[in-house]
Amino acid sequence: MRDANAECGVRNELGSRGIGRTASDAVLAFVVLFFVGCGLDSRTTLKTVEIVIDSTGSHRLIRKDWESVRLTEPNKKSYKPHSLVWQRKEGDEWVEYLTITQADFQGGSDRRRWVSEIHSFDPKSGRAIVKIAEGDAPEGSGSIAYVYSWREWDLTANAEVQKLRICTDPFEELD
Repeated sequence: MRDANAECGVRNELGSRGIGRTASDAVLAFVVLFFVGCGLDSRTTLKTVEIVIDSTGSHRLIRKDWESVRLTEPNKKSYKPHSLVWQRKEGDEWVEYLTITQADFQGGSDRRRWVSEIHSFDPKSGRAIVKIAEGDAPEGSGSIAYVYSWREWDLTANAEVQKLRICTDPFEELD
């Protein structure tokens, strides 16, 4: 009987394991290396972590973060800022009016910063009172501590209006 693989220059060196078993082992090894080796051993979802509605009930400001959960440690979650979304109510629907992504919020600052909490916002002025975490040194520095402060922020211009207060700890309330 002729060996078709030998004619094509393919040698079978699989021994007693057989091609089916080796192929499934290879696929399993690939899947494990791909998912675990590439950091895909976690689940990341976009979460609404905070909603503040204005006094009229027709505008709201939403803070969204990426939430990551390691599949091997489901009780440990980490968060990465995503965006601030200003929505207006039109009839029964909430419609996006303005979005400030994390990249937009970071802007040209060399110090990593993000919105960690929304206190309030006024849609008439387009301003919000937010707590911001900001590094005390440029990214890439050896050691960075994050300082939290309450600031008035112009949402339409995506710019700080004024720093209201530096917090003594990350959980400090404004009032």
